[in-house]
Order: sequence, then C-alpha cells, then structure tokens
Amino acid sequence: MKKILFIIPCIPYPLTSGGNQAFFHMVDYLRHKMSVSILLYPKGKEKKDVEKLKEIWECDRIVSFGDAVNDIPMFEMSDECYAVENAVAELKAVATGIIGRNDQDGVARWLLEHCGEMTEP
Repeated sequence: MKKILFIIPCIPYPLTSGGNQAFFHMVDYLRHKMSVSILLYPKGKEKKDVEKLKEIWECDRIVSFGDAVNDIPMFEMSDECYAVENAVAELKAVATGIIGRNDQDGVARWLLEHCGEMTEP
C-alpha cells in the first residue's frame, strides 16, 4: 500500500474553517486508498481534537517528536513521544525514548524505520 506523510502546523479539526474542512476531507478520501500519516505541531489545548481525529481516522497511535520545553504539551497528548538526542533534559525526561539528533535526520530516520518507505500499492 502506498504511504503518505503530511507535515502540518495545526490540527484540521474541528471543521470550522474552509482550510480545516478541505484538509480533513482530502485525508478522509486518501486514507481509503493509501496509508496516511500526519505529523502535527499541536498546542496542549487541542488534545480533545487530536483524540477525535485519532478516532475518526482509526489511527493506532499518536507519535510526536521534539527538542525543546515548548514540546511538552504535545508530548502529553501523544501515545509515544521521542526527544531528539540534542533535546533539552526536561523534554528527554518525559519522552518515551531518545532518537538521533535533529541535525542528523533523527526524525526522518525514525519514520523510515518504523513507518516504512513510500511504496506503490
């Protein structure tokens, strides 16, 4: 199955704006044809929206990556959270695990290892 990863700065839920609606419906359509992953940069107050998308899109888990203290709210709403090797100690303390440095493609390497490369159906 073909896999696709979207990296977006906000959660496309609730469906109160045209941009959210368009992105939501695009992913809803695509998820029946390929494996869709979304990498988000959410704020702590959006936890209920992340959980709702997880339910709607039948996702197994929410995984986040970070390097700074401002990533802690995102880590708190994730099923798994990984700090890069060069992250601050406070973030490493709450992380599920530590991965490679961000200046050595640590997140990309983790995604390839755990999610696989893009393949044709």
